[in-house]
Amino acid sequence: MRAATARLREIGCLEVTRGRSGGHYVRSGWQRESGPAVRRTLLPRWERTKELLDARCLLESLIARTAAERRDDEDRVRVSRALQEYTEAAASGDGTRIRSTDAMLHSAIARAAKNEPLAVYGHQLLQEISAGFPIEPYRGDLTERALAEHRALVHAVLTGDQEEAGRVAAYHFTITGQTLSAILERSLET
Repeated sequence: MRAATARLREIGCLEVTRGRSGGHYVRSGWQRESGPAVRRTLLPRWERTKELLDARCLLESLIARTAAERRDDEDRVRVSRALQEYTEAAASGDGTRIRSTDAMLHSAIARAAKNEPLAVYGHQLLQEISAGFPIEPYRGDLTERALAEHRALVHAVLTGDQEEAGRVAAYHFTITGQTLSAILERSLET
């Protein structure tokens, strides 16, 4: 994994950010080596990845439903504040800030579910899907889509609408699968 990470940094596909909200981030722009690298990474495990993406949508839907049922006044404040911070980050266009506030919002919703193992399982699924790299989209029209879905999700959680919270969360977490599918399709074209 270290060798692969180093190679991706060498060819300009990864950017490493240090600090609390740091990590390895895929750089924007398609590099010469991007197509073959994506094919080598995604194709051998694509069927498994699709199963994991489905499991993640199901789990995140359960987390949202449970949060809508169990949230308390502290959760309402925490979730509302996290949405406000994500909204400000989205308006700024700062990818690092968008990533950290997105994580903060989803963490606040998971915390409102009052079941730590659910949050842990969600994080583990993301790690397995992404091979340790954060792959959620954080810019352009996908950030706008995420913002609209975040608003709908928060509204459903805060008003206790379990069905709507589950529906919005299940749809919201399809972003990752759609993004990966688009990347794989592009790699097959080059």
